Amino acid sequence: MNNYLGKNIAAQRHTARMTQEQLAELSDMTINCLSKIERGVVKQIGAGSLYRMPRH
Repeated sequence: MNNYLGKNIAAQRHTARMTQEQLAELSDMTINCLSKIERGVVKQIGAGSLYRMPRH
């Protein structure tokens, strides 16, 4: 399966020089959940969580 979403989130987080902890807090999710999304364990993310992620 393609993990485009998780890889894109991780790449954008790195570009913004943010930790998983910082992004998780801003997105109102746990670090564990964000980590699973970035690794492709969780393949879906709610629209609200995506909306809360900072855009750079």
